[in-house]
Amino acid sequence: MARPKSEASEIAFNTIRTKINRFELAPGDKVSDLALSKELNMSRTPIREAMQQLEKSGLIIKLQNCCIVAPITEKDVNEILVSRGALEKCAAQYIIENGGISSIDKDNIESILLKEQEYLKDGRFFESFSEDTLFHATIVSLSGNSRLIEFMHTLNIQGDRLRWLSIMVPSRFDSTLTEHYNILNSISSGDVAEASKCIDLHIRNSYENYLNMLSDPTWNMKIAELRREMYA
Repeated sequence: MARPKSEASEIAFNTIRTKINRFELAPGDKVSDLALSKELNMSRTPIREAMQQLEKSGLIIKLQNCCIVAPITEKDVNEILVSRGALEKCAAQYIIENGGISSIDKDNIESILLKEQEYLKDGRFFESFSEDTLFHATIVSLSGNSRLIEFMHTLNIQGDRLRWLSIMVPSRFDSTLTEHYNILNSISSGDVAEASKCIDLHIRNSYENYLNMLSDPTWNMKIAELRREMYA
């Protein structure tokens, strides 16, 4: 996916993406280039460039007279997670069949998981979700396959906001960490079949968890209320 063209559009891109990921801009909300240009103290051109990239990424929908944040549907969740699972299984096989994971890389990933755990314990959800994203991205990056890495980058842009749904079911956090460690250990042991099994389990559990949350017709309001409590 093409990146924003300038430093200003990169800032705008990351700012709007963060607002969407944190549900400051919720599904269906209008995304105003005028309001954002005032907030970020920049012209509307880089804002529009960023919005065009977010539209290509599937986070924004352009209507006749405005742009809105894209909804989160069961189809979106399914496609994002199935695709991510396929990428990670392919990456795990690449890693194992090409020398395995080094002790340095394993230590690095374990440090990511420790940070994720510490942030969750402190209620610093945005930081913990960033570590979650980094864990999966690092696994794929260790494959050395540039196309897998690029596909994963695009999926992360589309799927990072799903992690915020998890704050409605904090009991999922502990099992998520366990599943992450199981994925890492199976890759480290060089067992392709076990790695594939662990990744499939993690994807399936994540999918079921997201669907349970989305089945609540008031989930959007609950996310907004939890955000207000955390950032009051």
